[in-house]
Amino acid sequence: MPTHTPLKDIIVNMLYLGPMEKAHIIENGCKQNSATPQGVYKALRLLRDREIIASHQKTVSLSLAWIEKEAHRLKTAEETYKARAHAQFLLKLRDGEHRTFRFRTLLDLHLFWVQAFFILESQIPPSVPTYAFAPHDWFYDLAPGSDEAWARRLRKSDRFQGATITHATAFDRRVIRERKVDKVEFVFNKNPLGLTYQQHLNLIGPWIIMAKLDKKVARLIDIFAQKHEKPSPATGEELSAILNTRGSHTLKITRSQKRADKIVRAVKNYFTFR
Repeated sequence: MPTHTPLKDIIVNMLYLGPMEKAHIIENGCKQNSATPQGVYKALRLLRDREIIASHQKTVSLSLAWIEKEAHRLKTAEETYKARAHAQFLLKLRDGEHRTFRFRTLLDLHLFWVQAFFILESQIPPSVPTYAFAPHDWFYDLAPGSDEAWARRLRKSDRFQGATITHATAFDRRVIRERKVDKVEFVFNKNPLGLTYQQHLNLIGPWIIMAKLDKKVARLIDIFAQKHEKPSPATGEELSAILNTRGSHTLKITRSQKRADKIVRAVKNYFTFR
């Protein structure tokens, strides 16, 4: 039975597998769509005019510019859908309420964590600083995409952020020098909240995000940070293995203006932008 899939879509689906000879596309296009060779040529011209494909001699490929545009479009759609789904329950938290989420890998935790941070941070005025506390700065090397997205948001905003690396090593200091972000003031080896090497905390207006890493995974990161002096492709691979190590991680998001104010009073004197 003839398919109802448009011929141009059939061609694009074939080219997802890689560049192909034009003769192969014509042959398979005719089979899958009961089209004529002239019909396939017409579809190829349409795809070329829309800058979806590129051809050279007898070979046809998807345009890399089109692939990048589609990847960006799909990524934007993914973030929009996730943000709306998460915002429904994160932003509905009443003062004094919290939600706890559990994850099996650090990758899963991190992706949700970044999503929650962006949602909540967008709800507070730029004049309100945010605060972050982490035992080590592994985000730059382990999740460069998310780290760059965070840096872009800072560059576009008037917001300042105070960041405390509670168990800083030479590796952490080198990472921060290489990152070169604006509007962030770092403090090393201060721990006003008494956090352990398993705990990370973000303060975003009235919202408190507390991440507690699996003890084994947190220890692996701690050992890693003490062992290395600077990030490199090798350290990235080592951290990626830690990223996917199975464990039990939790992320607790609390809305409490009273607790948030107490944290600000405890930490603001560490930063000059106060």
